[in-house]
Amino acid sequence: MYNIFYQYILLLVFVLTFFGIGMLVFKAFSIRLKYMADKIFYASVLGCSLAIILFTAFYLTGVYSKYFVYIMCLAVVPGIYFLTQARDKKSTILMTIILVLLFKVMIYTVYPPNDFDATMYHLPIINQLVQNANIDFSTSIRYPTYPFFGEVFLSLGMVFGDTSVNVLSAYILFLLALAIGKEFVYQSYWKSIISVGLLFIVKVLINFSGTAYIDNILALFFFAAFLVLKNNFVDKKNIPIYLSGIFMGIAIGVKYTAGFCAIEIGIILLLLRQWKATIKYALPAIVIGSIWYIRTYLVLNNPLWPFMTKIFQTKPVWTEQDYLLQFGDLMKKYDTISDLFKGILHAEGGISVVIFLGLGLYCLLARKQKWFKLYIGIITAYFIMWYNSAQYTRYLMPIVPFLVLMATNGYIVFIDKFRKKEKIYKVIASLILCNYIIVVISFVYDYSFDKKIIWKDNIVKYRMVCTDRGKFLQEKFPAYNAVDYASKLPGKTYAMHLEYINYYGKGKVYGDWFGKYRYADVDDLLNAKEYEKLSIHLKNLKIDYLLVSKSNNIVPNIYMSEVYNDKKYAIYKIN
Repeated sequence: MYNIFYQYILLLVFVLTFFGIGMLVFKAFSIRLKYMADKIFYASVLGCSLAIILFTAFYLTGVYSKYFVYIMCLAVVPGIYFLTQARDKKSTILMTIILVLLFKVMIYTVYPPNDFDATMYHLPIINQLVQNANIDFSTSIRYPTYPFFGEVFLSLGMVFGDTSVNVLSAYILFLLALAIGKEFVYQSYWKSIISVGLLFIVKVLINFSGTAYIDNILALFFFAAFLVLKNNFVDKKNIPIYLSGIFMGIAIGVKYTAGFCAIEIGIILLLLRQWKATIKYALPAIVIGSIWYIRTYLVLNNPLWPFMTKIFQTKPVWTEQDYLLQFGDLMKKYDTISDLFKGILHAEGGISVVIFLGLGLYCLLARKQKWFKLYIGIITAYFIMWYNSAQYTRYLMPIVPFLVLMATNGYIVFIDKFRKKEKIYKVIASLILCNYIIVVISFVYDYSFDKKIIWKDNIVKYRMVCTDRGKFLQEKFPAYNAVDYASKLPGKTYAMHLEYINYYGKGKVYGDWFGKYRYADVDDLLNAKEYEKLSIHLKNLKIDYLLVSKSNNIVPNIYMSEVYNDKKYAIYKIN
């Protein structure tokens, strides 16, 4: 039985562990920060960064052991010590508010992983890292050479079970909320509460926190790298610049699009004419961020696979048809401006209109604030890049913290500017605040705990206790029982059009749209009922079983023997 109380305890363990690691480094290098909220945030993100780098080294050298994770968690002890030594009332209240607002996301973490990309390839990659101390290129993992810092971080939770991976993802949201809140908490509580509340109404962020997706991890490290610069050059805090480079290096190793984010940070430093700071930023960012790209280059002659394959003379991994299919999926564009706005506001949860209302107020009333043009430049440049690539709303997550920061400033300036002026402005301000409060309360305290499956229409109720893991997964994935059965067979199973549930095949279930195990090769033979050729093809792939939907209408033949049958799926042994 999985319950929310255990998940919260585990969350606190992660909070204290990574904070403890970061503070030990701060002490070792005599890094002193004035404000406790800054100390907690930067030490925690640094602790995460160092853990990622260290365990990447373990994986790449093949010396990983789960006991290393247990040893890492001993940092809870210094974490408790440093927290009790330097706590202050404002940072304590801020973190308490965040932990309460996390309640709905923590409900999601109680349940086994069930979001498509998570079970399709993020979690299989994590399993490979934990079980093999590396990624085996002969497996059915779709992207065996991507940058994997995000998966490395989430793998630290796998020692405690896959629902603990979800808790680590929720911890990333905790740090993002802390990053936003700390920028206002020492000005006033209400400003900090507005900022954190705004973050928690961004449904695309909430929907993917508590899952094994990595977009929120990229958002955290990109925003942390930026905050180092802001806190130094705007707020005049003494934050070491090289921390920005470390954080951006991790971001680059999470996802390819972080390269664009890294350039944005570099341009800011150049515009500020901070030449030494640029070097302090660039060196750790390049050294740390290049790790997975070097590995990919050594394996495939192409550090950016599956992109730029002809430029780098990539070793054969996919066919031309595979690449066309992949890029066709990544280059979907909204046909009209209306569709674009609908997608941003609603797709995958969307970004709340309340954020854009605050952004409008910021642009109208806060143009004289420091770095106004830089903020606008960052989100505009990133949006243009996003618009010309894969337009999934979750891919906007790296700029969500910037949007929230700007929207908060917009509301604050609006309230400060008009609260002592004419009555009409007080009415407008009151209406805006009432709308904001209603949206926050209705979302955060929606006790039905509904959550849409990504790319699916059905909704499943989430409660505080998951009593039957198998029943829940069968409800989410009709093929779960068949895939689970296949994972226990003494050989490899080829599953038709079930790549989205790859994780529950436990490394023994194959089949995908791309690569060696592509569906197209099997589909044609299956539809033509050429079972002899199908048997030969699967044997060449060293496949022992075939899992298909009953809609394929396989007729009895001498090349296959049925070994499993349920209402929708059947498994055949290849003779």
